[in-house]
Amino acid sequence: RPHLNLTNQPPTSWPSHPANRPQEMPASGLAALVQPVEAHCWGQDTAPYGAAWAFHGSWPRARSSRCLSSFAAHDTCEEGFRCVSRVSKFGTGHFGKVLTGKEKIEDEENAAPTYEWGCPYKGVWSETKFESGPRDDQCSEEGDCMCIQRGSPNMHTELESGREKIMGHFVTQSPRGDLAHEPRELIVLPHYQMRTKEGAPFDIENPHSGLGSVKEFDRDEWLRQYKDQAPMLQNALDKLRASIDAEFKSKMQEGGPFVCDGAQPEGEAPSMTRADNQLAQMRIRRFQVLKSDCATMRDTAAKLSGRPEEEAFATSGKADNGDELKCYVRKDSKECQQLNCYSGFDDQGFLDRLQTFKTQLDACVP
Repeated sequence: RPHLNLTNQPPTSWPSHPANRPQEMPASGLAALVQPVEAHCWGQDTAPYGAAWAFHGSWPRARSSRCLSSFAAHDTCEEGFRCVSRVSKFGTGHFGKVLTGKEKIEDEENAAPTYEWGCPYKGVWSETKFESGPRDDQCSEEGDCMCIQRGSPNMHTELESGREKIMGHFVTQSPRGDLAHEPRELIVLPHYQMRTKEGAPFDIENPHSGLGSVKEFDRDEWLRQYKDQAPMLQNALDKLRASIDAEFKSKMQEGGPFVCDGAQPEGEAPSMTRADNQLAQMRIRRFQVLKSDCATMRDTAAKLSGRPEEEAFATSGKADNGDELKCYVRKDSKECQQLNCYSGFDDQGFLDRLQTFKTQLDACVP
């Protein structure tokens, strides 16, 4: 019956009778099956045999080209996977726009290939997507980009002069949904999270404002961002701590028994109105969120800083608005050496007051 030879070897001869020649198949047949492959290959058509098949009219033709095993030009990582790309192709520093011409870093001899978080997608680095194609800012060869599981039970970390490598076996996402995931031995350069004021409003006093946005950066970009974002975070924590403690002392210690709005005797005012209660709870929640971010930022700075001066910030000891920062400083210096996240033993009294205040505020919520 009519057939197509889809092996890499040409037939010795084509059947001469028209009825025995390969016939054009409907869209639901072979064309539908091989169409995605053509979308992922580039190069010149050649005479009709080769490893990668495309469909042209009623005759099969092959492409002498680079083809990826993935079946789409834009690939998205599944839930639980992140996209990584090879530094021997793209170099390091996968943040912001994809810049071509960067220095390539060759894989170490007799070692697993090295990848970094982030893949090129429409000119920018993406955490979950990559774009295939022939350009220098696209994934053009097998293995340039892949989706790997976010964690692995078989890995270890090497840290030298603030530069971290994660080495281990990672489950990789198959480019075809009908294939099982496969583990591969890789070296991965991770990124690090940081809350920034870029891309979203950051106003701790405005109940309708957010708290900036959390982004991921490679090691060098993270340290650059740290110099700007650490003073902002410290100033926000300082203000929230002072506001919460002052309100606690005013309402809980100096104002007599705390009376919820709606429970006060007729003709008397409550200790706090419902609106004031909501604002106080907002400040406490924001302090707790930023306190956790602060601890993460402080630990990351200590890990990535190859020298003590890389961990320091705010040389004047003040925020951009002129407020004095309550950070930890070196002896005989104004420069902040380390973030103060208000989690030390000398902060326990305040933390106890905060919890007492929060418990009382929660009790007033219907």
